[in-house]
Amino acid sequence: MNEIYLNQDGDAPKGGGGAPTFDIAALIEAGGKIAVGAIDASKRRKMDFAFNQQQLQAQLGLQEKTLAQQYKLQQLNILAQARTGLLPKDDKKATTIVWAIAGTLTLALAGFVTYVIVKNK
Repeated sequence: MNEIYLNQDGDAPKGGGGAPTFDIAALIEAGGKIAVGAIDASKRRKMDFAFNQQQLQAQLGLQEKTLAQQYKLQQLNILAQARTGLLPKDDKKATTIVWAIAGTLTLALAGFVTYVIVKNK
């Protein structure tokens, strides 16, 4: 560490009294490497943060779509349960009964109207 740099003449520098001298270029290079490393690390952190934010937003977007689909499915399930609870179990049978009653009432009404017309003549 206590290296003594020699002049071009091969003599030790004067006035130093054997004190160590520092290579300014090496110090500047080391400082530059540290600064570049710090800037690169800062850029990497910013890029990682942006990437993580994009991933999080993408996951939240998918989660929102999934929740919307689940909500819609629950609505459809509730509607299906309500429909099956309100209507009779055999829809065709109920419809047939309603048409049979309507037909019978129509025939009865037609017969009554015919009776009234024939009776009044």
